[in-house]
Amino acid sequence: MKDKKTANDLNYEEKKEIKEDVKNAFDEAFDKKVPKTSIYHTSKNGPKNILSQAEVDNYVKKRNRKAKMPIIVTAIIVSLITLAVLYLYFFNNPKTIFTKAIDKTFNTLNDFMVSKDDIYSKDIALNLATSDTKFNLKLMYEADTKNDLYKMDIKTLLNDQKFIDALVYNQNGNVYMYSSDLYNKYLKFDKAYMNSSNYDTILNSVRMALIRSLNSEKFNGSKQQMRIDGKVESVYKSSVELNETNLDRILDSVMVDLENDDNLFAAFNQNSKMNKAEFKSKIKTQVTEVNKKLTKKLPINISIYTKGALQKFVMLEIKTLRENEIYNITKLSDTKYTYTFEDKILKIKKEGTINLKDNGNILVESKNSHNKLDIIIKERKIDKVNKVDVSDYVKIDTLSESEKAKMTVKLFTNPLIAKMVGQKSS
Repeated sequence: MKDKKTANDLNYEEKKEIKEDVKNAFDEAFDKKVPKTSIYHTSKNGPKNILSQAEVDNYVKKRNRKAKMPIIVTAIIVSLITLAVLYLYFFNNPKTIFTKAIDKTFNTLNDFMVSKDDIYSKDIALNLATSDTKFNLKLMYEADTKNDLYKMDIKTLLNDQKFIDALVYNQNGNVYMYSSDLYNKYLKFDKAYMNSSNYDTILNSVRMALIRSLNSEKFNGSKQQMRIDGKVESVYKSSVELNETNLDRILDSVMVDLENDDNLFAAFNQNSKMNKAEFKSKIKTQVTEVNKKLTKKLPINISIYTKGALQKFVMLEIKTLRENEIYNITKLSDTKYTYTFEDKILKIKKEGTINLKDNGNILVESKNSHNKLDIIIKERKIDKVNKVDVSDYVKIDTLSESEKAKMTVKLFTNPLIAKMVGQKSS
């Protein structure tokens, strides 16, 4: 048997041949030829020698980095596709657009009705002017949420003459009203189920119940062109239809959700010590009333139009297909909206603009007539809500028929009301 040669026994040509084989193997593995000079160097004292092991390792690392590049690029592409799919599902999905609209509506209501301060006041003035009538309402609302004390002073004018004034007072859930135009004592009503200290809980419960009730409903979405303020724009239309099949299902879901909402029960029960059965009965009564009103107008098609990558609101459209009525509100800018009501059977169409001013005021103007509605809202700083002596009161449900008749007579002796009734009857 011949002794095996070691690396030291090989001559230059044999070493070169082996390294050529190694080089070819590398090239075949990476499917790319490497210039022959890339694995050789010239020694100081003579002919070309084979690269050192460190240089060969460095060559392999570079090849590995190049091999990994397609994998990294593929991973980035897959990630971008995943993000695009998630965007389409969460932001460009008709059901999601409706959910965001419901959230926005209830959050706006909550911001208006609920204050961060324990003691606060809001003054609201409503001025309505038509071609032949002026009506002014001034409402001063004060609240002390810590002491469960609320007061609302209401004053009205009709054609610049005193019309009907009233004071509504709520203490610990007991509601009283005084109006010299009706009665000479405070009228006491059933305990209030809502006040500004629990509005946020009630609004949030209704919001979540409504969103959950739509989970199993079918929504449609489509791209459309729409003319907005004279310009044609690309919009996305999200729609849902309320009909005889799904209305009961949606409202039943809302009812069950609200009936089993412990936070809502606690909010209602804050002022009125009702039991769970009474609470459920009141919820059922309210939902049933809503069902009756909506059923008369079925089917109802509700559409929300949005635009842009963030699906910004453009228009809300409600069509009652049985009665051929169309209601819509279109957003022209952050401070300007238009509204339209159309009854195709009666051939009535009313249009106008809604302007939101910097100070929180609202101006509503009609295009079809001289009607103009100006709403002014101001917040006023107060230190406390003064209590009212309501000891001289009578419960509204204990009034005799004769006392109720006297109230009616007193109301209609108001010259302005008498004049209005006379004009309608003539």
